[in-house]
Amino acid sequence: MRVKVYWKPTCQTCRRVAERLRKQGVEMELVNMFQEPPDRKTLESLARRYGARNILRRRSRHYRAERFDQLSDEEILDRVSKNTDLLRRPVIVLGGRAILGDREEELRGAGLV
Repeated sequence: MRVKVYWKPTCQTCRRVAERLRKQGVEMELVNMFQEPPDRKTLESLARRYGARNILRRRSRHYRAERFDQLSDEEILDRVSKNTDLLRRPVIVLGGRAILGDREEELRGAGLV
């Protein structure tokens, strides 16, 4: 199985997940999400699966600077598409769907671990 992993190379969670997938023999294309952000289709897939607010990285200083509770889902996706630091990571794309790789149950459900 080949997957695309959007990650931040200096992120501990991203590195841990990538190493775990490597050990499981998963073929990966690692993509620095700050150089090549996930496209709108990927963000919409995540928002459908988890809810737009649940894909936000709440530890981001950009998150703390805005009032996301007052934004619509579309506005949230617009913000995330312009500022990838707002997105939880890593994002794993497989078979036309996207999952958040920081969730153990998602990795198991996708058959990756």
